[in-house]
Amino acid sequence: MTERLLLAQYLLAQYLREQAHWRLDAVDGNPMRAAHCVLALIGAAAYIRELPGDDPCVAALAVAGCFASGTFEPGNETRDFIRRWQFEERPSAGPRDLLGALAARCAAKQHAALMPPQPRAPADGCAPQQIAASPEGRARSPEGRRGALAAARSISTRRGSRRKG
Repeated sequence: MTERLLLAQYLLAQYLREQAHWRLDAVDGNPMRAAHCVLALIGAAAYIRELPGDDPCVAALAVAGCFASGTFEPGNETRDFIRRWQFEERPSAGPRDLLGALAARCAAKQHAALMPPQPRAPADGCAPQQIAASPEGRARSPEGRRGALAAARSISTRRGSRRKG
């Protein structure tokens, strides 16, 4: 596992250097802030290369799947976050803070992807009706079986009339 994490460290450091070069080419109107951002990204790349092979933040990035294609691919939002690292008027964080922020962002993105879908509200905006179990163990709506069948027929009738027109 340590070899994979060492490769991940190398790929992350390489990515940060590439983003530093991008920032150098895209000054965005303020060369002093751009220079500070470039230096911060290059410093973070050097810091990451010197980390021990079992760094938990690098491991979190690997678990989040950021290195699945053999390169560091954080996604557009995280890429933009990296490109703006220490670009603001008052820089406030170091390389470890960047690494921790990247790990937190990527872990949150992975967590959101693993969350099961939540039930959607009905299209008519009404609250879903509670379904009570009948004594036989079958689900039964409050208005009874006839009401559910009538609702199903009206939906299929409306769909059929749309196709004819």
